[in-house]
Amino acid sequence: MVKVTELSEPTDVVPVSKRVVKVRLEKSSSSLDLNDPVVMKDLLKKLKQRLKEQGLNDDIKLSWKKQSDGKVFHKEEKKNKKRRDEL
Repeated sequence: MVKVTELSEPTDVVPVSKRVVKVRLEKSSSSLDLNDPVVMKDLLKKLKQRLKEQGLNDDIKLSWKKQSDGKVFHKEEKKNKKRRDEL
């Protein structure tokens, strides 16, 4: 059995949208650990500032999506593609 209750006052409905964006970063320093929480927080702060400069409002919320291994960033493997003339 489902119980339905009525709200006595109307509630404010705030439109929310969620986007997942894949980001590719290049490290300038090999000693930098992109999965370090301090580094990730600083990156989000810089991304938010850049979005704000491009006209988005300040109430935007950014977060990282962790993969099943608990990491956010993974080193991209280089693919060895053979050129046509090498075949």
